[in-house]
Amino acid sequence: MAFKINNIYHTFVSEFTNFRRDKNYYDDVLINVTWKEFIKSKDLGILCITSNLCSSLDEYEIIDKKKWMLSKLKYGF
Repeated sequence: MAFKINNIYHTFVSEFTNFRRDKNYYDDVLINVTWKEFIKSKDLGILCITSNLCSSLDEYEIIDKKKWMLSKLKYGF
């Protein structure tokens, strides 16, 4: 079941910028792919199913309930 997280992009925007720089992804066309990779690399217990230019439209799926619960407590989602 897909769901939305309101403030996930704002929480990780600076870290995501560094991730993109490290991966050498500067083309805006690849933003959708790299955000999904970034979220997967964070190991938050979720996967990004759909990524859009407007982050409030992104959808996620829980893959590990325990990790996701800990992530919600740690980052305040």
